[in-house]
Amino acid sequence: MLWEGLKLMLLGMGFVLVFLSLVLLAMQILGAWFRRFHLLPEGGAVPLAKKTAPDEQLIAVIGAAIQAWRLQQPDQNHANSRPR
Repeated sequence: MLWEGLKLMLLGMGFVLVFLSLVLLAMQILGAWFRRFHLLPEGGAVPLAKKTAPDEQLIAVIGAAIQAWRLQQPDQNHANSRPR
């Protein structure tokens, strides 16, 4: 019975190895195809969106909404929240 378990384990690991190899091959082929037809930008990567600083008024509104919700929940224990 131990031998059958080992055979099944090796068979499963073989299937995973073959599947991951096929995924890797497909990614390599798609990458070459994108480069060939110039579907990527010049730098080779898609630029990320620029991060902006959060709006102070939005932070105040969110804080007020959280505080109002906490005041409506008197039976809840909010010991982990820090007061402002």
